Amino acid sequence: MISLAAYATLIGLFGQFALAGLSLFTDAALWEAHIGLGFLLMLPIGGLLLVTQRYRAHRPLRWWALVTALLYGMQIVWMAFGKDGPGLFKALHVANAPLLLLAAFVLASTALLWRGFALARMPGRTATIAIGAAAGAANGAFGIGGPPVILFYFASPAGMAAGRASLIVYFLLTDVIGLAAFGHQGLVTAQGFLL
Repeated sequence: MISLAAYATLIGLFGQFALAGLSLFTDAALWEAHIGLGFLLMLPIGGLLLVTQRYRAHRPLRWWALVTALLYGMQIVWMAFGKDGPGLFKALHVANAPLLLLAAFVLASTALLWRGFALARMPGRTATIAIGAAAGAANGAFGIGGPPVILFYFASPAGMAAGRASLIVYFLLTDVIGLAAFGHQGLVTAQGFLL
């Protein structure tokens, strides 16, 4: 049940982003749905917070449930103050949203690992590409593409040793590619290394 609440939170937050974007670019009436879904998210987030704080068996998820609940509360505070106040509060609402999505992303990933998620057989090419796309989206959105890849390798029948070795190579390659991309944009300089 707790894992279901974590997944519902993540899916609901993706829905929040989609509705906000659609209301900006296609139909402004969708903003009301964005607000409604935001308040509906109070149920899984509040449930996660209560269950992880109260029951010892769910304590491994306690930290991320607390972070998710605090960031969610801040979303409401920023909008409440921003409704008739200065634009700064609305800007903080927008800036806080990716942090909330990241916390829910990590919470859902942690819930999967905590429940002992395991694949029955080695995933095929389609699943591998899908995990790569999820890692790329997470890396672009949050700057960390690790959680989908970690779940992928540690849940596969290849085991911990192969998973650990693969993750080392994966993170080395993503860092090298990122450094090359930064260098191509002129962001890697000798002065930066001296800092």
